[in-house]
Amino acid sequence: MTHSQVEPKTSAEDAGPGSRVPAGRSWLDRYFHISDRGSTLAREVRGGVTTFMAMAYIVLLNPVILSVPDASKATLDAGQVTTATAFAA
Repeated sequence: MTHSQVEPKTSAEDAGPGSRVPAGRSWLDRYFHISDRGSTLAREVRGGVTTFMAMAYIVLLNPVILSVPDASKATLDAGQVTTATAFAA
């Protein structure tokens, strides 16, 4: 099954050349061209929150895993591992 790419018609195109964009588009949408790219503000917020939560989980969990003593009882400092994880992320 194939999907055809259909460009969504934007409010700016509906208004015609030289017209102001209708009030239906927020300033975020006008600035970042969210609807022009086929997305919605709600979808972008969900994606941002999901990405933030995943990164926060990694930054918190990675030091817990890497701070456990190894076979020779050597450990890594949790603060240093947290800092290194945050910089690497």
